[in-house]
This record gives sequence, structure tokens and C-alpha cells, in this order.
Amino acid sequence: MRTCAFSPDSRTVISGSDDTTIKFWDAETGTELAKITDHTGMINKIRYDPTGSVIASCSTDKKVKIFDSRS
Repeated sequence: MRTCAFSPDSRTVISGSDDTTIKFWDAETGTELAKITDHTGMINKIRYDPTGSVIASCSTDKKVKIFDSRS
């Protein structure tokens, strides 16, 4: 894991890793909830927007991507 962020309600944690994946975790149990594999490089930063409905990520693939965190 290279970077992580709590959702605004602190129920979910997102992580970005060297293996190019973004994962959603249940903050209480540590259970993996979902995984995104859209980047081709290591994830450098990941953040929720203030509403918790959107996340942004940037990677060593030189791309910034926006995702709907609810889907």
C-alpha cells in the first residue's frame, strides 16, 4: 500500500498500491469491498471528495482518474 484515505463518514478506506490497484475496505472489519484496476502504474495518491461520492487517483502512468465511489 502506497497511499490511503478515509471516506468522510469514516466507514470506508480506499488504498492505492504499487501493484496498480485501488481497493475499497470496510474500516471496521478490514474486509475488502471492491477493487479497481484502471491504472497501469503505481498509485501515488488517492482522495475522496468532501461528499464521499467521488474519488480521484493519480499514478506513475501519468494519469489522473476520477471514479464514482458508489458504483
